[in-house]
Amino acid sequence: TEKHLSDASLAEAVRGAFADYSPTITPDPDTNSDTFTVYPLVDFHVGLLAWENETGENYDTNIAERVIKQAMFDLIQSTPPSRKAVILGLGDLLHFDGYEARTDRSGNVLDTDSRYPKILRTALRIVKFVIETALARHAEVEIRVLPGNHDDRAALAVALALSEGYDSHPRVLVDDGPS
Repeated sequence: TEKHLSDASLAEAVRGAFADYSPTITPDPDTNSDTFTVYPLVDFHVGLLAWENETGENYDTNIAERVIKQAMFDLIQSTPPSRKAVILGLGDLLHFDGYEARTDRSGNVLDTDSRYPKILRTALRIVKFVIETALARHAEVEIRVLPGNHDDRAALAVALALSEGYDSHPRVLVDDGPS
């Protein structure tokens, strides 16, 4: 097992999520071209594991996916339909960035739920859900996923996978630049 997967390997690992994708969602007909919407994806930490007896609440990958999707759905549905929306990942989409459950920069040991490819795929499913939900409210959707201290490589892998998955979508732009 590789300790660190290359960016290309990570992108390939999640690319299968788009195998059957075909864009069919149309935007809200009442989009306002005078407004602009930003949906921040901040510190989701998909893959974090918490035990109620220790932390006061249970938390795992399944809970994260359910709670985050519902919160983002509620946020997007309550936002006026502007012409353009930006989905901006501001770091730490994933709780860990490889097969070792520790942060790369400081080596902090992390409580993690499940296996890395499963966590990566779950994070990608969440971001795809946000994109698809936003496409129903906005004529154009741009996505930018920035790395945090917990997910340097995974952020790029998710961006590359989204870029490949939405490369022919006329209303989606994925900024997959390395900067």
